[in-house]
Amino acid sequence: MDPTDKEQPSLGACSCVSDRLKFRSDKILTDEEWLECYNCLKEHVTPNRWKEMMRHLGLREVDIESIFLDHVNFQEARYQMFLLWRIQNGQSASMSKVFHVLDKMELRGCKENVANDLTFNGILVA
Repeated sequence: MDPTDKEQPSLGACSCVSDRLKFRSDKILTDEEWLECYNCLKEHVTPNRWKEMMRHLGLREVDIESIFLDHVNFQEARYQMFLLWRIQNGQSASMSKVFHVLDKMELRGCKENVANDLTFNGILVA
């Protein structure tokens, strides 16, 4: 069946929780809140999709490979990639951008799980 077939449910038309959420008063996230965002992402983005997500967020391949050379432990390498993305993007780094990338990667369920966790932890509000 064609994915654009009108009889199939459209993910784009879905009124999902993550589409209705906003960060608290659009304030800049604290380091603690960013750490919570990272922890939610690492729980829901599978290791085999992590590098792809970081590429979509704009991390260069040379930086990704350098981090893997410097940090043999995958958990630490994953954290260092996320940290480098935050540093490189400064105040323009946002979970809205991450959510956009998760949509682009067709990881809508992952996006929903992250949004639900961040809402539960008070970082996002409906």
